[in-house]
Amino acid sequence: GIPVNFSNGDYSQLAPGDILCFSWGGGISHTGMYIGNNQFVHAMNPNDGIQISDLTASYWSGPLAYVRRVFY
Repeated sequence: GIPVNFSNGDYSQLAPGDILCFSWGGGISHTGMYIGNNQFVHAMNPNDGIQISDLTASYWSGPLAYVRRVFY
């Protein structure tokens, strides 16, 4: 996909369907799909299943490494 510019706290360039890639120090270890209004959908783990999370929460905003737009 094509890169989407962002800065932590400013997600105004993101569009629903963008792929969010997260890293906690190693390579990319988690992905999700942006659904709008600073929220994204992702599969946490087999026990917790599919969740909708807030991208502005510090747990998610810090490790957001890059965003790719696949559908354009």
